[in-house]
Amino acid sequence: MTMSKLSRTLCCDQSYMEMQLRHLNLVQAIKMDLQELSPKLINIPVLILSEDKSPTFQTAQAIAAWNQVQASMLKLSPESYRVIARNSDHFLQFDCPAFATEEIQRFLGIDRARPQREYGTTITLPCK
Repeated sequence: MTMSKLSRTLCCDQSYMEMQLRHLNLVQAIKMDLQELSPKLINIPVLILSEDKSPTFQTAQAIAAWNQVQASMLKLSPESYRVIARNSDHFLQFDCPAFATEEIQRFLGIDRARPQREYGTTITLPCK
């Protein structure tokens, strides 16, 4: 079965639609938690690694909500930045192991050849 046939089959499946609704509700709950925390800044460095494409089966609404949640994490600490892995899926460590390793090493200062990213920014880099 091709992905498009599978997608059409799942989009009309009641259990799939219920799963998407539960996922959207979870994202909304996380978003509310972050809004509650955002006035209480923490002064620790925060690295946010994000996917660039959605997992295979998500609604446009869920994708937009998740992206807002990821972007809002920048407000938790003045020492945070976000790096988006282009053409990646939710599990960056599997899709982009070199990307994840390099960014974590840069963040921790292990890779001294690469300078620290600028705080408060979001950049998109290729998935490796």
